[in-house]
Amino acid sequence: MRSSTKLVITATTMGNILEWYEFGLYAYLAPVISRIFFSPSHTELAAIINVLLIFAIGFLSRPLGGIFFGYIGDRYGRRIAILSSIMMTTIPTFLIGLLPTYAQIGPWAAWLLVLLRLFQGFPVGGEFPGTICYLTESAPAGKRAYLGSYAFFGSQIGTLLNIVECLLMEHYLAPEQLAAWGWRLSFIIGGCIGLLGFTLRYRLTETPLFSALEKKDHVTKTPIRKALHGYKKKMVYAFFIAALPLGGYYMVFVFTGIYLEQFTHTSVSLGLVITAAYLLLSTISLPLCGKLGDRYGLKKLLMSSSIAIAILSFPFYYFAGHGLLLMTAVLGICLVLLLSLHFALISQSLSGLFPTSVRFTSLAFSYNLCNMILAGTAPFFALYAVKATHNTTSPAFVLMLLALCTFTALAFLRENKETLQLEHT
Repeated sequence: MRSSTKLVITATTMGNILEWYEFGLYAYLAPVISRIFFSPSHTELAAIINVLLIFAIGFLSRPLGGIFFGYIGDRYGRRIAILSSIMMTTIPTFLIGLLPTYAQIGPWAAWLLVLLRLFQGFPVGGEFPGTICYLTESAPAGKRAYLGSYAFFGSQIGTLLNIVECLLMEHYLAPEQLAAWGWRLSFIIGGCIGLLGFTLRYRLTETPLFSALEKKDHVTKTPIRKALHGYKKKMVYAFFIAALPLGGYYMVFVFTGIYLEQFTHTSVSLGLVITAAYLLLSTISLPLCGKLGDRYGLKKLLMSSSIAIAILSFPFYYFAGHGLLLMTAVLGICLVLLLSLHFALISQSLSGLFPTSVRFTSLAFSYNLCNMILAGTAPFFALYAVKATHNTTSPAFVLMLLALCTFTALAFLRENKETLQLEHT
């Protein structure tokens, strides 16, 4: 029996809410975490750079997790894969909230944080790819981009939740309380979100497309070998198509708050409000962007928006670096709407590259490799570039590079409008 569309959307997006709630929370609490887990002898900027480096390290285990859960998803089904991934993401989230600090065990505190980030990154490697597969394979023809847009919808709800939580903590908790126990409570709440997501996913049935494979006995027993043997080139395209939506997300929604706080003396609260406004605008626009993809196709929308994002990157960081918040806000709104097209359409643009039999494995590997190499490191390199060059506009080149990667990959693909697939020419 097919799961209802409402249950499919709610259950699948809960995992993304947890993933991005925790990852966003880590980034937004970077100033607090830098004081708790590192020696007081570090300068504030050096400590935050270390925190962002650990943020990037959390992506190292993602490709392995993607391969593992990709195998589970293509061999035994999407449902068991997304059930396993959300439970294995929940446990490290709880444990981070219980970690001892630098004051308690010295440098070991930071090493334990690194270890848990690696453990957490492993199941997360299967979480978003699993959501993409489940949503697009559960959608009726003509609505795959629309239903697929809810993958990023859950991601942004998770980030909005942690922003609201951070604002409440900033308002109601003294710095001493935030450092003592406030940050811990946030990670424990994240674990509770994961348990709720597991309960909802348990009610799901298998996707219609994978069930059809099972009925025909066409399920591959060696999805990893089959994917590497027959779809290496398409995985390269998927890697670069994902560059702008994944890296752009971190650059605009995670890095912007840190950037404004560090280089324009904007308060933490104001930076969070600006980011929350951007996220809310993007979240509202995602279903509409998905419908645009179903109606007009993917390639032209994604290529034209990539060009526009590259053009707007430099003036955005120029105005932001000079404290001209009104112009920054206007350009930021434009960037957010353009990026929202990529957020909404990434599900169908990636899943459409691969057949059902190896979709999870191929998608997970390329998606997570992109996250590890390009997206997860983007905030670190952007902040390091400012420190190295003393030029507050230098992060623009990181965003331009991401846009160029996606544009180039799309240029080598043609679109099959009947199925909304991007195929190699």
